[in-house]
Amino acid sequence: MEKLFYCLTFDSTHYAIKIEKRMKDAELKGVIIPTPREVSASCGLSLKFLEEDKPGIIGLLEEADRERVTLYLIDRRESTYQAEKLEW
Repeated sequence: MEKLFYCLTFDSTHYAIKIEKRMKDAELKGVIIPTPREVSASCGLSLKFLEEDKPGIIGLLEEADRERVTLYLIDRRESTYQAEKLEW
């Protein structure tokens, strides 16, 4: 299990699924997960990805409405998360 990963949160479940499809079409790695409790978001789904996938996934979002997503860096220590909201 990764101790450090990125998490995109969305304003709606529909938008999360739309971005996941775009990501898969572009053959980028990432997985939809339940939004970690430490991250506040209006949608219960998030997209988890690793550092090596960040440029591709962020590039994919250049076309998307960035006001609809929030980027976090998640640091997992044992059973807790530390979430840092990142600016675009």
